[in-house]
Amino acid sequence: MALPPIVTELDAANAALSLIGLTALNSFDEDRTAARVVRRHFGLIRDSLLKKTAWNFATRQVTVPLASRPADAPFVCRYLLPDDCLAVRSVPGLEADEWAVIGAGGPEDPLVRYLDTAAEAPLVNITRRVVDPIRWNPEFTEVFVARLAEACAPQCTRSASAANRAHQVAAELLPEAKRNDARERAASQISRTTSWISARRR
Repeated sequence: MALPPIVTELDAANAALSLIGLTALNSFDEDRTAARVVRRHFGLIRDSLLKKTAWNFATRQVTVPLASRPADAPFVCRYLLPDDCLAVRSVPGLEADEWAVIGAGGPEDPLVRYLDTAAEAPLVNITRRVVDPIRWNPEFTEVFVARLAEACAPQCTRSASAANRAHQVAAELLPEAKRNDARERAASQISRTTSWISARRR
């Protein structure tokens, strides 16, 4: 079974629904259980999967501005991380115990994340939130579609077997997707049309 070209979020959602035997959505705003369930899970699964691995296509090295809030001891400098930062992977030149990520925000305020360190003007390697599927690594797309299908199956199909099948596909795809991504220096420009069967046999 081949994945159709994944260009938009709706394409990715419909690929997941197809995997569990459901008809495609014309819009995320449709008054269907599938649309409501997809909306609930889409962003959470995307961000969770992005955080699991330092995917090349989502990796960026940034300089971060000083924040107005003071750092927590023993650090002396606090820097503001970008809004789209999902994870700090490393701070070149610093050991893991020479920096810390701090979250701050009230119950009704958006979470703001800071980097505390003693270093001045550090470069920071981050995983950022990439919302446009056309910029995703194709193997990431395959795993995402399977994970979304797994999450949607219980409420959309009432079928444990459908969820289990999607879970199995994702479990088989993820390790090799991680290995292949780790070999790359930058996001590869692979065709947006990929095959579940060929991916599972590689």
